[in-house]
Amino acid sequence: MQKLKLMVVLLVSIMALNVQADNLIKVEHSVIIHRSQNIVFDFAANLLNDPLWREEVNTMTSDDEFGLGAVYLEDSHLGIRPHFLTQVEITSLNAPKLVEATTTSSNPYYLKVTRHFERFGLFSTLFTYELEFDRAMAQATMGGFTLPDKLVRDYYTARIAQYQGVLKFLLESGVVE
Repeated sequence: MQKLKLMVVLLVSIMALNVQADNLIKVEHSVIIHRSQNIVFDFAANLLNDPLWREEVNTMTSDDEFGLGAVYLEDSHLGIRPHFLTQVEITSLNAPKLVEATTTSSNPYYLKVTRHFERFGLFSTLFTYELEFDRAMAQATMGGFTLPDKLVRDYYTARIAQYQGVLKFLLESGVVE
């Protein structure tokens, strides 16, 4: 009987993990930026610069210095919500190759953004932006309406590509360094 109880608990745990994994939307997009890895990293890894190249970001604030453990509050226009607040913490940092930020425990939704910076040729950088978030977060930004996953993935992939294009322009034209 004990073995049966243990098997049931194990099965329910595995099913719960699968449900959690199935509730995530994952998207990524890459772009080549003709600037050095250090220049691209220094600008795009610092979340305080996000309002300059991510159109949906109204403001990004932090009381911390850029680094592992720094906490940021993002106010963004997402879906039909003009001021959707998300608090993230830098949970992984490997300059000039990677920065990762994950929502803090006070957030109602899980979100993780990973930015990869890979040297590409002599003076260029392959910049990959990965986004992973709760399906419920997408629903919350749309006033409770549930959109098909493919539509949500396609939309966010296009948005990432769009603001990576802005970042590419800003860095390649020398508007920012």
